Amino acid sequence: MIDILIKELVSDICKKYKISGIEAEKIIHEEVKKYNKIISKWGKEKDPKKIYRTSAYKDFVKKIKKKIYYSLRTYQKEGATPQLSHISTKERAEYLKEFLFQINDVLKLVDVVFDVGGGMFLTSFPFDDYKNIKKYIWLDKDHSSYKKILDFVRENNLQNVELFNEKIGQRDWHNYLPSYKEKFDVVLMMKLVPVINRQERHLLVNLARIPAEYILITGNKESMVKRSSIQKKEEQIITSFIAMSGKSIIKKIDIKNEFGYLIK
Repeated sequence: MIDILIKELVSDICKKYKISGIEAEKIIHEEVKKYNKIISKWGKEKDPKKIYRTSAYKDFVKKIKKKIYYSLRTYQKEGATPQLSHISTKERAEYLKEFLFQINDVLKLVDVVFDVGGGMFLTSFPFDDYKNIKKYIWLDKDHSSYKKILDFVRENNLQNVELFNEKIGQRDWHNYLPSYKEKFDVVLMMKLVPVINRQERHLLVNLARIPAEYILITGNKESMVKRSSIQKKEEQIITSFIAMSGKSIIKKIDIKNEFGYLIK
């Protein structure tokens, strides 16, 4: 009976959450150890429906799903390569070539890039293909990302990269600009605006005022955790932000799991 319960629970979890059967089963078995006495009683029951109705089983399932949810919500994955250690960059990895192709017309013309809330994208950026970029400025408050990015920059001798491990709004935007520039050529806000809208909405006005010729804003098509679409909600947030910025959409960006707009 226990094997049947676990098999059905794994199936149910994998339909709803972005997790493999092997990973789900591992988490379930970890919880099984904590429920030994109750589970031994379940093993004697012949009708699984009777088990499903018990408060003990419902509590067991609730704890498993909570553990899986927060496991999948973790942005940083330890032990992975820099390019795959951050969930956002990992999700884009398979479609990176297509993604870069769609913004190539702008990237090949600019010499100053400002990557706001940069995460680990810098580690997958093809600097050799864009010798025109004289300065790549990275800004992110996450110290774990900063340490990995710093190691990557040093290992690859990226002398045109400047890193700022600080919060948005900690200093005026013009303080990040090279002295010869009045505004950034292109600002990258990849999957950033919906996150800021959820967590620090008061920063949106400041973010919308960033001095830039072009801004690339993207969002997720699917939930980071569940197998469900969130594109409509993210699109509403992003279009509202674009209106706040006073800029116009000049191009739509679209890959399998990410969408966005290039504005000017």
